[in-house]
Amino acid sequence: MNPLSSHIIFSKKGHILASSLVLLLIILIAISLIVNTILSGKRSEMKSYNRLKAIYAAESGFEIIKSALLHGDSLTKFNLLKGVEGHLETHVDYTSQLCQSLGYITAFSSGNANGQKVKLISLWGIKDAFWPGNAIVLTGKSANLVLTGCSKVIGDISLPNGIVRLNNDHSGDSCNGPSLEGQKKELDTTASFSFPVKDAVDLCNQYYRYFTGQIRPDKLVQASYVAISPSDDIFNSKYEKIYIEGSMEFFIHSPIIQALSIVMVERDLDIRGSTGINGGIFIVGRNVTISENANIQNVFIFSRGNILIKDDVHFQGQILTQGSVKIKDRSVVEYPSSILSVFKRLSLKDERRIELMDSVRYSGSIASISTNAQNDSIPPLLFKMAPGCQLTGTLFSNANVMLNGSIVGLVVANGLTGEHDNKRYYDWLENTTVDRKSLPNQFVFPHLFSGSFRMQEICRNKLWQK
Repeated sequence: MNPLSSHIIFSKKGHILASSLVLLLIILIAISLIVNTILSGKRSEMKSYNRLKAIYAAESGFEIIKSALLHGDSLTKFNLLKGVEGHLETHVDYTSQLCQSLGYITAFSSGNANGQKVKLISLWGIKDAFWPGNAIVLTGKSANLVLTGCSKVIGDISLPNGIVRLNNDHSGDSCNGPSLEGQKKELDTTASFSFPVKDAVDLCNQYYRYFTGQIRPDKLVQASYVAISPSDDIFNSKYEKIYIEGSMEFFIHSPIIQALSIVMVERDLDIRGSTGINGGIFIVGRNVTISENANIQNVFIFSRGNILIKDDVHFQGQILTQGSVKIKDRSVVEYPSSILSVFKRLSLKDERRIELMDSVRYSGSIASISTNAQNDSIPPLLFKMAPGCQLTGTLFSNANVMLNGSIVGLVVANGLTGEHDNKRYYDWLENTTVDRKSLPNQFVFPHLFSGSFRMQEICRNKLWQK
């Protein structure tokens, strides 16, 4: 054979062999990418599933602590300071601890599910006010509390000092005057009853990270967005974090949307028109409006602005905000819901507060706090409840609150404020029922707020006090 022909044949064979190897390599890479994509999706699904399990485990730890607080003996309660551990199933467990900071009951709980860990913090209530019996606890230095009109308190009233006085001057013919079916108790003035304001502010700061670019979204919408159908791409389950650079509006007449992701809205959020949402986290830069028969369940809303819930809305979830919250127009807030408003630099004439109006029904917990309340000679009015409204659960404020209507549960505040003949009165409760004894035994106070942020060592060197 001609050497040149032989060289050509071998060159062709070498080229064919090399091409085959390259093609085989491409096929192997493609198969590898497909397999990795499938496995990555499964890993992502398993990660999300285990995270939900971890959250459930952490919440289970909270329930163990709540049960021990309500029904355990002194030794059991003391042991809660050391922490409790439990297992729900294989590789799913929790570690929970109770502590007392500044006179406030605080609980930590961490859940672990196959390596996915979640840490939660919950603030429940004033230590000495948490136990059954107290209906009203006032932590300010006021000397007296006046019950007038048709006010009725079923339970005990705890004050630092002074007396509880029944005033029949404003009763009229609609009732037999005010009544107290309980005892007046002296509150321990040596204890501190300040809400852990710094922890609440730190919690708000954690959510600010979503607006600073520290957290990268899976989907970015560089404009405002109007959601009109559950089939919109924005509801695709592959998106865990969605960022809307403008405002967002929901206007969906359809069945409930299930399990929304984390939705970051740079401006305003508007949910209306019978829109149904079940599950999700909304982090909003400005104001939130929920209206027109919307049905919102199992959501968390953080807002740097004001929140308005109106027009026969049904709502269940947690709200954390640094603005006002107004709930009105016969709206229903279902158990277990919670609101925490953290107000900065409030003046006595400031109108920012939490308000229940127009026959609203609220079931859960409400906390309305001011970062500078301790520096005010007369703390601002941070909660206002209109006649015809009903609150079932617990209300806490480190400032003044104005009550009307019916409360089944517990009120803890710096002081009570009332209005009569266009005049404002302090240490005054008029035409209001506060009934601690009718709170159902199975009713567990939802925590005022919780968040998966870094736990702070606020329990160090704290001892349980009876």
